[in-house]
Amino acid sequence: MSEHKPGFTYIYSEALQQEIAYSQKTGKVYCSDGVQYSLDEIKQINKTYGEIPIEVHLLKKHFGGTIVEAGEKK
Repeated sequence: MSEHKPGFTYIYSEALQQEIAYSQKTGKVYCSDGVQYSLDEIKQINKTYGEIPIEVHLLKKHFGGTIVEAGEKK
């Protein structure tokens, strides 16, 4: 991400190997590769994995859509 904007928290995700921005207002997560996660998606992922697994991220990046259930951790 080129410039940091007010109202966002920026971190580097080792799991995703990229910078991500968290909107303090909406709870959305924006990844530098263009993938976005809603607050509900983040809640589903955190409930099962604690952080976004690269496999889930790559599927969302390729197919788009909305994560409605994270399934079970293997």
